[in-house]
Amino acid sequence: MSNPLNKLRVEDNLDKQDMARLRANRYAEMCSQWNKVYLIRNTKYPDKVAELRALSLIHACNLIGWRSRQVELISVVEIDEKE
Repeated sequence: MSNPLNKLRVEDNLDKQDMARLRANRYAEMCSQWNKVYLIRNTKYPDKVAELRALSLIHACNLIGWRSRQVELISVVEIDEKE
């Protein structure tokens, strides 16, 4: 059985708790509905970087379970799904 989260562009440096939070929030099923990709870094644990599809920065923080005040936004990319 392959994990559907492995196909997503979530960085490998996330721990088991972060991946469990994404699974609990049904990220793999829902992420195709959102058209922005946020690259965020946790300032409390600088080695944790994630690339998530979400509605907003706060939404991305809530999906992964990080406090928004401890997150630094690295980049935002708008995805055009009209291909």
